Amino acid sequence: MERRRVVVTGLGVISPLGRDLASNWEGMKEGRSGIGPITLFDTSRTRTSIGGEISGFDPEDYLEKREARRLDRYTQVFMAAAIEAMESSGIDLDADESLRERMGAVVGAGIGGIAVHTQLQVAMSLRSHAFGSQQPRYAGEEMGVEQGNGLT
Repeated sequence: MERRRVVVTGLGVISPLGRDLASNWEGMKEGRSGIGPITLFDTSRTRTSIGGEISGFDPEDYLEKREARRLDRYTQVFMAAAIEAMESSGIDLDADESLRERMGAVVGAGIGGIAVHTQLQVAMSLRSHAFGSQQPRYAGEEMGVEQGNGLT
């Protein structure tokens, strides 16, 4: 197998420590944790009320309003980090179309799609109460979750 070289050209980070690479780096150097009370959803029925949230994140700083509205929050954050990585790389994709086929991205997340996951849990709970012991095979069927409807 042929070994290929990989070059990291840009970085984009959005995390509980900050909404860009510089603020994340400073937070790590200072030893900040980024963990605090969960505010994005009701935690009264969960085992914990603390977590690592990204405060002050506005997807419209990176995406058009219509596009932002159609994406789950974790996808919005991913897109914002990807935009930061592309900007920090200095690469102009319009200058060389072949670059689009030769580049990629590495993405990491602690959890993604919690909003959709929570909606599916609610749908499963409602259905199990309505139909007794019968559990749905896939709660997404009840919510119309399928590719193309904006929930996936």
